[in-house]
Amino acid sequence: MTTVKEVEEEVATFVVATMSQLKVDISDSARTLVVTAVHELLIDLFERADASAARQGRDTVMVKDLYHAAYVVCYKAAKKAARRAGHVGDP
Repeated sequence: MTTVKEVEEEVATFVVATMSQLKVDISDSARTLVVTAVHELLIDLFERADASAARQGRDTVMVKDLYHAAYVVCYKAAKKAARRAGHVGDP
């Protein structure tokens, strides 16, 4: 079983690698915002995945629960971004 610490380290490594690959340089306050946003997305992702597992009578989150949760979370984020940009309807 993977520990929380292992996941934290992997996520942090992924965020730093992505920023480096895209050559993104941000201020400390922007960094705080990115960390907070990723944290909120992960909370939503795991709450949805856990609920999916529970609906199926399982205590353990499986890959299929995370796939479904990731789809819903990303769809919601895209829809919210489209609304903010003034677009109407589905993204």
